[in-house]
Amino acid sequence: MRRRSRSESGFTLIELMLAFALFSLMLVATYQVISHATRSREVAQRRARLLEAAAAMFERLEREIQTAYVATREADQPRTVFVGLDRSDDIPRDGLILTCQCGEIWTLGLADSNRTPHTEVAYEFAFSDEYDATVLFRREDQTMDADPEDGGFIDPLWPEIRGMNLRFLDPASRGWKDSWDSAANANVPLPQAVEVTLYLGDPDAEGADQMLVVGKTIVLPTVFPAS
Repeated sequence: MRRRSRSESGFTLIELMLAFALFSLMLVATYQVISHATRSREVAQRRARLLEAAAAMFERLEREIQTAYVATREADQPRTVFVGLDRSDDIPRDGLILTCQCGEIWTLGLADSNRTPHTEVAYEFAFSDEYDATVLFRREDQTMDADPEDGGFIDPLWPEIRGMNLRFLDPASRGWKDSWDSAANANVPLPQAVEVTLYLGDPDAEGADQMLVVGKTIVLPTVFPAS
C-alpha cells in the first residue's frame, strides 16, 4: 500500500491557526469599515438636522427684522422698540426685542379688528425643563401696549440652537455694535443690518468648540428717521 505524501495530507494545526487569524483580521477590517460608514452617516444626518434648524431660524428672523418698525410714541399710543441685548458667556446667548409686522395671524391673513398690524416679538435664552438644557424661547404678543417686554405667548424653539450672537450695523457711524436700543438712537432707531451667528449642537454639547457655527447678515430696507 502506498503511503500518502505530506502534501496530500490534511491541514496542520499551524495552518488552521493561520487561516483562523487571517479570517479574524478580515472580520475586524470589515467591522471597522461598516462602523466608519455608520458614524459618517450619523454625522451627516446630525449636520443636516442642525442646518435645517438654522435655515428655519434665519428665515423667521429675516422676516421679522426686515419688517421691524419703530415710531415716535404719542402719550396714548403703544410703545414700539428695537432692542438687541448683549448677553455673552462662554457661549453667546444674546436677546432681541422688536416690533414688526410679522405675527403669525397677519402672515396667514387671519387678522381681526381687535389686533394691530404690528406684533411684539422677543427672543431670549432660558432653561427648559422639557429639554433639560438652556434653549432659545420666542415670545409673541399681538396686543400691543406700553410694555413691549412683557405679555403674549412664549414657546421654546429648536433645541439645537444653543447660542446666538447678534451685531448691529449703525447707519450713522457705519460701525458694528454688540447691542442696540432704539430709544438711544432716536433719529435712526433701526440698524442698517443685523449680523446673526447661531451656535448649533445637541442638548449635551457644552462648549462652543463642540458646536456647528453658522451666520447670516440680514439687511433692513432703507432706514428712515422715526416719524
